[in-house]
Amino acid sequence: MSPFTGTWQFRANLSELSAETPRSWTQQIAATSDELNVREEIVRSDGSPIVSTARAMFDGHEYPVSGSSAAGTMAYTRVDIHRISGTGRKNAQHLAKKDRNRRS
Repeated sequence: MSPFTGTWQFRANLSELSAETPRSWTQQIAATSDELNVREEIVRSDGSPIVSTARAMFDGHEYPVSGSSAAGTMAYTRVDIHRISGTGRKNAQHLAKKDRNRRS
């Protein structure tokens, strides 16, 4: 099983965000050596909910993200068993690159 697979809760005291801190943020991730499935449930600071989903291969190609106001597509690569790199785009604009280490 991938070390990324599981349900993850955002903890503000352990994170740095460039945006306003949400009330809650849960990610459900299912990862294999070839692909990633992500479902995020976020409650913004104003109480409004967001549910976004993405399914992508670790091939660097862009795949659609549904329900996200931040990204319309994501492209992922698997750096190694403990690291995933992802780049998002919204309306053809390049967004910040995320490098994620194994969740704990």
